Amino acid sequence: MNKRRIWPLELLRICSILIVFAFHAMTHLGTSFSIFSQYIANGATYMVVFFMLSGFVIFLGHENSDWSNSKLLAYFYLRRLISIYPLYLFLHFTYEIVFRPLSVKENLLILPVELLGLQSFFSSLFSVSHNGGTWFVSCLLFCYFLFPLFELIVRGLRSKRSCLILCLLLYIILAIAPVVNYVFKTNSLYENPFFRSLEFLLGVLLAKIATTERPPVKWPAFLALVLFILHIVILSWLSPHGYISPVDNSRYIQFDIINIPFFALIIYFLSFSHSSHLIRICQLPAVRYFSSIGLCFWFAQMFCFKIVQNLCALLPPYPICRTEKQSV
Repeated sequence: MNKRRIWPLELLRICSILIVFAFHAMTHLGTSFSIFSQYIANGATYMVVFFMLSGFVIFLGHENSDWSNSKLLAYFYLRRLISIYPLYLFLHFTYEIVFRPLSVKENLLILPVELLGLQSFFSSLFSVSHNGGTWFVSCLLFCYFLFPLFELIVRGLRSKRSCLILCLLLYIILAIAPVVNYVFKTNSLYENPFFRSLEFLLGVLLAKIATTERPPVKWPAFLALVLFILHIVILSWLSPHGYISPVDNSRYIQFDIINIPFFALIIYFLSFSHSSHLIRICQLPAVRYFSSIGLCFWFAQMFCFKIVQNLCALLPPYPICRTEKQSV
């Protein structure tokens, strides 16, 4: 695999952002997406794609790095922190000033947790302030912290078979976790940093496998598209048959036994794609622009849906103005 040809993966990231945005529109505003509504209702499952893609892409840029070099390690952490932390801090303080969800005393109490990115370690904080939409920052910072260790572990796996065995082990853990959560009524797993780090590690393993192989099929992009369409059909059919309560965030990972293999294969095949059509699409100014502001667009949702909800509260009842207070 040519490590420089990752535009198709960037296109997958953009699609994932838009699907999660559509999910938020449905959750907060009651927006309908016609025949795709059942699929969009499970759009939060695409957070799995974000963490797997993050692990995949970061591994490509730091494979075989010398982590014993303290300067290199510090540079890695600094670069990762700069990529996400300043924008997160801006959102945090702007959100608190504009919407004032907490008292001054509460803000001072929770501030160290928010500044250190530890909110996802406290599941009860999911519904506090903006954490229903920014929990992933906490999980991602945790994944960045663990990446040097993950890279060393994966580097030590000398064969494809070893990588696949570890992938299978991680898959079993992630697939069984929602069932354990349902049976024993544990805390929500959706924003759990440990399980998100396992998805991140899966992405690292996929990158390790992909970098040591030739293209497995002749048209990898086409096969990825077929898998994507098949996933839409299967998840749309499964959606009404979920077994986890609608008030539990863990419902968004209850179908990971299906989602993870599909997402892993889609990422894997797209990483081999040299499709000129896909590359031309990715080179379009609109696509390149959206790619550059993806994180800003994500954070902007924290404001736009809240503002629309407040406006809807002032207007006569209308279907699009259903102001249910839910977050993911």
